[in-house]
Amino acid sequence: AQEPDTYKRVASLLDEKRVEREAALEQRRAEIESGLCGQGIAAQVTGRPKHIYSIVKKMRGKNLDFDRVLDVRALRVLVDSVEDCYTALSWVHRQFTPMPDEFDDYIAKPKLNGYQSLHTVVRDGDGKPWEIQIRTHAMHEHAEHGVAAHWAYKEAGTKGYVGVTAASDYDAKIAVLRQLLAWERDLADAAPAQGLFDDHIYVLTPQAAIVELPSGATPVDFAYSVHTDLGHRCRGARVDGAMVPLNTALVNGQTIEIVAAKEGGPSRDWLNADLHFLASSRARTKVRAWFNAQQTHETV
Repeated sequence: AQEPDTYKRVASLLDEKRVEREAALEQRRAEIESGLCGQGIAAQVTGRPKHIYSIVKKMRGKNLDFDRVLDVRALRVLVDSVEDCYTALSWVHRQFTPMPDEFDDYIAKPKLNGYQSLHTVVRDGDGKPWEIQIRTHAMHEHAEHGVAAHWAYKEAGTKGYVGVTAASDYDAKIAVLRQLLAWERDLADAAPAQGLFDDHIYVLTPQAAIVELPSGATPVDFAYSVHTDLGHRCRGARVDGAMVPLNTALVNGQTIEIVAAKEGGPSRDWLNADLHFLASSRARTKVRAWFNAQQTHETV
């Protein structure tokens, strides 16, 4: 009996006629598609204003007030690669104001059913929220058509790892620290003159996960940031596909692949500051802890 009243309340809260909403949506859709094209990203941007019924349903289903049902204006961005997903996200966050705590990285941490996408909510110049989903065409295929299509793509795209178990097992072992949005949220408040990027760099794992490191960090720092055990067993590194010395200083945007021994520990050289193997105090602490543990073991 309350449904008509709820519908009317939502309709008045929307404060926009449907035609006007659709016109605003098309304008924003074209703006984002064109902007991403200017960044060299072949993006397909689609969207539709949510019907009032679906907004009421979501409010009921999640027990949310209208202010919390943010995807009244929803856009979906489809791109060719995972790298393009994160590049598109960064562009969107530069053009609009990201809303704190309204970002979900389901690429880094897929849902249990395998669903992958980046979800963000931004405010436009008028302060209106826009929910934007960014995903690859393959991720969209999975979202629309289910698990079989997803795994067919996953197997084809996972170099050297055949089948579901190996791929997911490998992903689990990598256990990458994903802090993409820590700096994105800072961007909204930081002036360019503050040198936001002076003390940090952002590099990629082979799976295109983003890892934040201190400026001057090396492949050894990278290995320890992924997993302590990977750091201990690190014996070599490929940067953008080419082998490099382990004390090479990394720069923004590089893809790092660690060559690891099956077992073993760190080198004492890594603690020699003159050799520049470590820029991260966190990694240095882990190396010292390993040697301290060995010493304790030997004296017992």
